Amino acid sequence: MRSPVLSSTASVTSSLLISRKVVDEFGARIADILSGAPRQLEILSFVPGMQITSAQIASIEVTFFSRDIWEGTIKTELSPAAQAYWPIVDAAPNLRWLQVVSAGADQRPYQPSTRRGIRVTTSAGANAEPVGLTAVTGLMMLARGFPHWLSAQRNCGWSPLQPPHLPLD
Repeated sequence: MRSPVLSSTASVTSSLLISRKVVDEFGARIADILSGAPRQLEILSFVPGMQITSAQIASIEVTFFSRDIWEGTIKTELSPAAQAYWPIVDAAPNLRWLQVVSAGADQRPYQPSTRRGIRVTTSAGANAEPVGLTAVTGLMMLARGFPHWLSAQRNCGWSPLQPPHLPLD
């Protein structure tokens, strides 16, 4: 098995830009997948503040805007890691594919890539099951009068439900 470059300093022909945290956690699995690819794609580990050469920027064909880079981003302001990440992505002339952690592709930082014709794919559906379960749980809690019970608990008191507020059978 070929061993991908796991550094931010090696010059490579084609690379996948992903966070150091993703490399640390999934590097072996990613390397295994890349070893079966039709052509070599090296791993370029992103860390905020990294020194990156123009050759490395030109080598980036694929990147993943992962949760650890996104973390702390709000609608109007990028996290410090994202502030360091997006200038690299936006400068990558050979970028072909941007995978993002969010479910939607309409976020402002993705727009330069979209305008350049780069394939932007999302993580839509990745959290569908827990979101669905949470929604159903919330509906069940409302149907069984949980807001009343939680209020009584906060007040350290016993407050039985009285008609007409009894839950439906």
